[in-house]
Amino acid sequence: MPAGVPDNFLFIHEASTKFAMLGEAKRMYGEYEYKKLYDDLVANEGEWMEFFAHLANRTHAGDCAMVLQPLTRIYFDRGNHDACGEVLEMHCAFVKSTPIEWGSIGLANFVNGPSTIRTKLGTN
Repeated sequence: MPAGVPDNFLFIHEASTKFAMLGEAKRMYGEYEYKKLYDDLVANEGEWMEFFAHLANRTHAGDCAMVLQPLTRIYFDRGNHDACGEVLEMHCAFVKSTPIEWGSIGLANFVNGPSTIRTKLGTN
């Protein structure tokens, strides 16, 4: 990897690819990839946060937030509230660090129309 890129950067790609391949009802089957990314984010937090601090890398922070959400759900559904809370805390940190941009609102807007965009932006 180039200087400044975390050693396990490809974990983001593995986890987000698994997330995209699975339908919403099957996202729990990506637990291995989500957990592998989460564990590395925790173990190498300083390296990752330095990487995400660069504006050009915010998309990758958004990808992390996307795959951490189903991991929180998996833990919640199992009643493992401590693990759920830990992952949720990191998920929220990524969401706060990744501002919504028009290009990142998602495909649902094209299906559900402009009201979805207003809801996501809090302008309803």
